[in-house]
Amino acid sequence: MTDEPDRHRLYEIAIEARDLRRGLNLDAAAALYAELAAAELAHPRILVGISVRHWNLDMADVAVRADSVRLDPAFAGRLLRVAARYGGTNDFQNLVRWAAWLDSVGERDAALDVVESLARQTDGPNSWYQKDPMLAGLAGEPRFRAAFGGPSPQEVTVWVAAFERHRMAGRPLPADLRAMLTWFRSSTVADQWPLDRVSFPRPEHDPFEGVATGQEPWEVAHRAVLPHLIPVAYVEDYVAVCYWVHPDEPADRLPPIVGVRHGPLEYEVLGTGRQLADVLVHLTLSRDEDEDEDEEMATQRAEDLVAVTEGLRARGIEISPEWPELNGVVVDPQELFKRTYRELTGEDPPG
Repeated sequence: MTDEPDRHRLYEIAIEARDLRRGLNLDAAAALYAELAAAELAHPRILVGISVRHWNLDMADVAVRADSVRLDPAFAGRLLRVAARYGGTNDFQNLVRWAAWLDSVGERDAALDVVESLARQTDGPNSWYQKDPMLAGLAGEPRFRAAFGGPSPQEVTVWVAAFERHRMAGRPLPADLRAMLTWFRSSTVADQWPLDRVSFPRPEHDPFEGVATGQEPWEVAHRAVLPHLIPVAYVEDYVAVCYWVHPDEPADRLPPIVGVRHGPLEYEVLGTGRQLADVLVHLTLSRDEDEDEDEEMATQRAEDLVAVTEGLRARGIEISPEWPELNGVVVDPQELFKRTYRELTGEDPPG
């Protein structure tokens, strides 16, 4: 190994390169950045503490503009590998940009090195950068999946089985729910779960835990309803979207879908005689007649509808174009709550 370079001299090089780049003397800047990169590659982490904020973004910018300064893509990849090690909290979108550029010039290994740096700095599995459209071309790579800690197919299968075991009270998991859970859990940039307003609870989590546990009349009335709900999805404006499995409902029909609203709990029948997927798609993607919708919003809604319809069709699930019916419930959960409250108090519930 060569003698360690003088750190003060490296700092001076970094400042000089920065100034050259700002003066748009990109060729000269690139040569100095190459010297910094060579020092780092020969002496890992030699640049730590040399105020790298002065040079890593500028160095990367020179590399990404390789056509302007005629940098070889492999050389640019080496520069970016080094710069990515020192990315700070303001640099994450630059890491995305660098990785996408490297992939576009055929330097996939270097691009994945940058992705791994991004994942380490942005909380891996919880990093929303893994869904950045600019990285779509890399999302199918095993290193990409490993970098962000995404679940393997086996892990997805285990998660879905746990969901069925913990949530379905001995009932089989409907095919449409199984398809949605699998897609949601294994979502990638290249095959992204398209319903932003819909998510699914952890298998062991009960959204009604601690709700209506006292002896007030309203709590007792809610306890007449809650045991007959199987919460299976989260949607905006609702505590949960649930299957309604009251024993008086016909066993040979699909269970009604009920939404439980926030605030004072209120039960709303969202659909009867239809699978959950139909209800969720129409609930989240149909136009609200009470809201103004511009052309951009309408286009996005139409695109989302196509994405989820085609994605579920590829998984064996057809979405009906018609709005789910609301009149097929034998025991209405909200009426059951009101009736129980009246039996306890002789009055209608407040509100």
